[in-house]
Amino acid sequence: MRVSKLIIEKILTDSTFSGELAISLGIKQQSVIGLAKRNSEKLTLYQAVLFYRKKGFTDEQIFEELKPQNKQLNIIDELKNIIGNTKTAQIQNEMCSFFTFSEVFNCQLITL
Repeated sequence: MRVSKLIIEKILTDSTFSGELAISLGIKQQSVIGLAKRNSEKLTLYQAVLFYRKKGFTDEQIFEELKPQNKQLNIIDELKNIIGNTKTAQIQNEMCSFFTFSEVFNCQLITL
């Protein structure tokens, strides 16, 4: 889990905020800025989250929204964009065969 873009922007643009966060974490302000630039998971440490809450941020504002982890749906959406609506069911079958063969997904036929 990572912190939200709101928290990242606050760290990068508000030197008081990033300085106070650094004190709270016991590190240098420049290190906090580096963590923000990389969106490091260290920004989700317990002390950091307590600091964000103390500054009035809610958990919904602190953490980025979790994206669906269903890789099958994400890949199917990508394939729809790549293939378009003009391909036949044969291509769908071949895609399903590949995914099933690779044991990455349980493939189901889709309608493009």
